[in-house]
Amino acid sequence: MAGKKILTAMSGGVDSSVTAALLLEQGFDVEGVTLDLFSHPCTTRSRQPTDSPAEKAARSAQILGIKHHVLDIQEQFTAEVIEPFVAEYMDGRTPNPCVRCNQKIKFGVLLDWTLKQGYAALATGHYVQVKRSQSACTLHRAEDRSKDQSYALYRLGQHQLCHTLFPLGELTKTEVRRLAEKFKLPAASARESQDICFVPGDDYKQFLQCYRPAAASPGPIVDTQGRVLGQHRGVYNYTVGQRKGLGIAAPQPLYVVKLDVNTNTVVVGTSKEIYSDKFLVSDYNFVAGHPPADVFETEVMTRYNSRPAPARVKLIDDCLQVELAAPQRAVTPGQSAVFYRQNQVLGGGIIKQRI
Repeated sequence: MAGKKILTAMSGGVDSSVTAALLLEQGFDVEGVTLDLFSHPCTTRSRQPTDSPAEKAARSAQILGIKHHVLDIQEQFTAEVIEPFVAEYMDGRTPNPCVRCNQKIKFGVLLDWTLKQGYAALATGHYVQVKRSQSACTLHRAEDRSKDQSYALYRLGQHQLCHTLFPLGELTKTEVRRLAEKFKLPAASARESQDICFVPGDDYKQFLQCYRPAAASPGPIVDTQGRVLGQHRGVYNYTVGQRKGLGIAAPQPLYVVKLDVNTNTVVVGTSKEIYSDKFLVSDYNFVAGHPPADVFETEVMTRYNSRPAPARVKLIDDCLQVELAAPQRAVTPGQSAVFYRQNQVLGGGIIKQRI
């Protein structure tokens, strides 16, 4: 593929800047693109005055001597990422917006635009590996496990993977920073970006209060026997497994075990009550386009950076039933369950409920 025209998604950070530099070094015809995502006042409120991602990326592109584009997709980002993120919290679920952004925006809207403009592939700074054969593209963990982002990319399929390059998949973060210094990129010493790019200060509660102020409706906090223990400040301020900030007194530590938006109730219980060994997964996707079998053994991650746990998965109607070999803490509706076979990502889906 050397010599072909590649578009690199550039956020202005060290990873995407080094991605572009590496592809240039490998002989590709490289151009950069930055997505203009934020239009809602709540996405910019309380941000410190600083250069925009587009301005940072443009400086790196200038140093590398490549053309740089800015693609305005504010409306698509709001509709496909921010609105579903807010809706999930309003429904008492805890979403991972990066999973949806990767599927709908970076490897949806942006990849479509990339191919329509005549580029051979899209490149990104994700820490993940793709292995290609004549019959398929498979998704694998990065060499640097501490930076591995395969969990957030499980919704990609053959079309996306076979038209995308991930040059950082075999590198460590330390090696990437050294390369940034070698290429004299301004992002060489930049700090890590926040977890949720559209949430100022990574304070999702403040963001939700700004975006849906009327949703902060107080209600009862009850134990699993139905006894009222206190008042909550709006269901969306809580998540399964939470202990701190409940504002209740009890003879033993209590944790959030369930959020019931129908009754506007937060249910709390003991540490044992937040463990589960069986749950349902809906809205699933498999990288190969289909599950390995109707019943298969796997390892599953139930949240980003969690430890993979042995499990048995069974296809039941439009859901997957996941049976864990040992109970796991705080299996949370709205989060993704991602299935692995050794280092390969099989697929995953959205946790629907514990059973």
